[in-house]
Amino acid sequence: LRNYFSNPAYNDYPVVGVTWEQANAFCAWRTEYLLKGLGPEARYVQRYRLPTEAEWEYAARGKSGSEFPWEDKSVKSGDGCFFANFKPDRGNYTKDGNLITSKVGIYQANSNGLFDMAGNVAEWTSTIYTEAGVEAMNDLNPTLVYNAAKEDPYRLKKKSVRGGSWKDPESFIRSAWRTWEYQNQPRSYIGFRCVRSLATTSSAKEKVKGKKVKR
Repeated sequence: LRNYFSNPAYNDYPVVGVTWEQANAFCAWRTEYLLKGLGPEARYVQRYRLPTEAEWEYAARGKSGSEFPWEDKSVKSGDGCFFANFKPDRGNYTKDGNLITSKVGIYQANSNGLFDMAGNVAEWTSTIYTEAGVEAMNDLNPTLVYNAAKEDPYRLKKKSVRGGSWKDPESFIRSAWRTWEYQNQPRSYIGFRCVRSLATTSSAKEKVKGKKVKR
């Protein structure tokens, strides 16, 4: 793993071996870097964070809600080219052209314009893992969040992981597949991506104008 991070040949490969806690720390650092020097305007900028489990699945399925991030029901094209980096057949890791992770973005994006939503590396979400999963979420409670303390029992430290990875078979890279890992446990097959909520279209001037009208 040390060579993976230090070798420039892996500069365009996904980050792995980070805990859920470290992924959140990076989101906070990236937000601070983004806001640096913005002054009062920073209040209108959305912060970086991990996606919720429901957000992740919605994004992965694409505009048509497909079983995979692509339209085909198969994992490879008619020419025999695979649509993602995973473990094909009975454990032949190299059959898809990659022994471990692959370079980011070499497979086609889904209809939402997102790359590697299946395979390559699984991804942390912000959601705690429960057996009920997305069925326990609704408009009033869209995500299940619990920031476990160090002294909390391990059953409270399970976080949802989505997408499957280079080491997983076909069934694990489906958009609906769910698994988990402890928030302080790094893995060579789990990474993450940062998201930001959609910013409001209201400008500072519009808000001021609105106050004047109310008077």
